[in-house]
Amino acid sequence: MLVAILFLLTVIFLLIFFVPPFHWSIILFLITLISQEAFLIIRFLNWPKKTSFLISAFIFISLSLMSLKVFDPVNIILLISIFIGIFILTKNH
Repeated sequence: MLVAILFLLTVIFLLIFFVPPFHWSIILFLITLISQEAFLIIRFLNWPKKTSFLISAFIFISLSLMSLKVFDPVNIILLISIFIGIFILTKNH
């Protein structure tokens, strides 16, 4: 698992260093890699799979909103409230 985390960190670093993200597909690909990296790190810390998936999905959506430049206060409140609601619903089951 640690090898996969280090490999993804190396891939992200090399992509950002050699290919500057200028197109939306490259930016979305890098955001996906960062979210997968967050999922692996959280799973490496022995958190439940549902919780680690929700945290990585939160990171993916918030980074996507930032890259699209629509990360305003209304979207922040909506994003936080939907993930709190999903976390509460999955915590009970």
